Order: sequence, then C-alpha cells, then structure tokens
Amino acid sequence: MIKLVIFDLDGVLIDTRTLHFEVLNQALLEEDERFVISYQDHLLKFDGLSTTRKLDILEKERGLSEYRKESVWKRKQELTIPKLRETIAQDEKIRRIASKLKFDGIKVWVASNSIKESVEVCIESLGLTYLIDGYLSNSEVNNHKPHPEMYWHIMTQEGILPSETLIVEDSYIGRSAAVASGAN
Repeated sequence: MIKLVIFDLDGVLIDTRTLHFEVLNQALLEEDERFVISYQDHLLKFDGLSTTRKLDILEKERGLSEYRKESVWKRKQELTIPKLRETIAQDEKIRRIASKLKFDGIKVWVASNSIKESVEVCIESLGLTYLIDGYLSNSEVNNHKPHPEMYWHIMTQEGILPSETLIVEDSYIGRSAAVASGAN
C-alpha cells in the first residue's frame, strides 16, 4: 500500500525546463558565448541536473573557470527567482491531486534538484504550500539526483519504506534516482 508520494518539481509539477535553459544561457552569455548550451545538448546531456553540475560539465568540456562558474551560478539565481514568480500560476489540477492524496492519508512531498529558494517560490506559486508535507532541495543533501539520497532522506524522515513509496519523475536523472531508492 502506498503511504508516501514524492513528486519531482521541474517537469512534473511545473514545466520550467525552457525557463531554466534560457536563464542559464543568459547568464552564460554574459560571461562568454562559447559556454552557451544548445537546446539539443540541454535535452541530451544537461536535463535534470543541478546548475552546479551543469557548470562542472562546462568546466570540464569547455574550460569554464572556477571564478566564472561562481559568477554564472549567482547570476543564474538572480535571474531565475523573478522569472519563476512571473511565470508560475496556481494549478487547480495539481492542487486537486495533492488534496485527494492528503484526504486519503497519503504523505505528499516534493524533491527537486533546484535550490531551496526556487523550490519554495514554485510551491508557493502553485498554491501547494499547505497541501504538501514537505519538500527537499538539492541544497539540503550531500548528493544530488541521480543519487537516491534525496528520496532516502524523505522516506526516513517519514518512517515509510521504499515499497510504500511512489516517486513521480520525468527526467532520466530523476528516474535513475527513483529506481536506485528502491521505491515504486
């Protein structure tokens, strides 16, 4: 019997794939156009990864310096939060699903490879603040997805077994983490 449902955020509850792609590229372009990521590369290589991980790949493959990585990361966050606030609106379908799960006694969590502030803005904008039991961002774990730590942390906190947990993911990275966690 399922006692816990964990939703990914980006791509499952909201579609911000393009928003994150565009904002990261804007921050990269401000540094140097050779770091800009093509949409195809974004979908094939970077989808589902944290900004930090994406910048690590750009360091290795394109020579993005440590100083520039920090600058791009900060700029991307500055651009992202206002964009999320203006883009995301309450979603009644998602609110009804969360309400039904809660009514049925099922714990509801959100687990995202985004930073805590982005996750909070999205949950608030979607109108889910009081309909979920909690959330976990990449800044609250040592290992980001595809590592299953995020899911293990939530299951442990709730005292619920992987066999009693359903994880809803959209990206290869997220699905890999979900499978590795032992959950459904």
